[in-house]
Amino acid sequence: MPMDSALIDTLRRSEQQTWIGCPADLLLWLHVLNTLRAEPQAYGTSGHTVTSLLDGLDSFSPRSWANDFPDAQHYESRYHLAHAYKAAVSIYAFHTIEEILDRQSPCWLEALSLTELGISHMSQIPATDFHIKSLVWPAFVLGAEAQDSRTRENVNNIMHNIWVSSCCYNVKTAISMLERIWEWGQGSNEGRQSWLRFIWEQDESWLFL
Repeated sequence: MPMDSALIDTLRRSEQQTWIGCPADLLLWLHVLNTLRAEPQAYGTSGHTVTSLLDGLDSFSPRSWANDFPDAQHYESRYHLAHAYKAAVSIYAFHTIEEILDRQSPCWLEALSLTELGISHMSQIPATDFHIKSLVWPAFVLGAEAQDSRTRENVNNIMHNIWVSSCCYNVKTAISMLERIWEWGQGSNEGRQSWLRFIWEQDESWLFL
C-alpha cells in the first residue's frame, strides 16, 4: 500500500513538537481509513489493502512508542495512552472495512478483547495526569463498542475523569452520543448496522471523531 512519506514525516515531527495525544503512526492509519471512506479508489478495495492496513496497525508497539521520549517519568502514562489508541483505531478500522468495503474484517474475533484491553489501559491513567485529556476519542470509540453495563460504566468513569481534568465540552457531547448509541443498540436496530454507520447517518459533525 503506497504511503505519503511527506505526511508521515509531518506527523512524526508534530508529535515531537506539540502534544496531540494520538501516536503519529496511528494517526497515519486513521488518515488511510478516512481516505478509504472518501475515495475508495485511492488505495483500492482488494484483500491486500485490508491485510496491509491491519498488519500496519498490528505492528505498532505501544512500548516502543512510550520509550521514544526522553522524559522517563511519563513512560507508564504514554504506554497506557498508546495501548488505548491502538485498540480504538483497530476497532474503528474493523468497522470501516465492513462498512466501506462490504466485507467483514478478518480480525473481528479480537474486537471484544481489544475493547476490554483499551479500556483497562485508560482506567490506569488518573484524572490528575495531563495525558488523560487526550483520551476523548479512544474512550468514545471503545465505549461505543462496549456491550455490557459494567464496561460502559467504566467508560463513563473515564469520561468523568477527563471532564474533571479538562472541562472540555467535547466530553459532554461524547457522553451524550454514547448514550444515544447504547439506547439504539438495545432497540430493533441491534445487529442490523454498526454504531459507526449509525453515527454517519445522524448527519451531524462530531469534533471528537
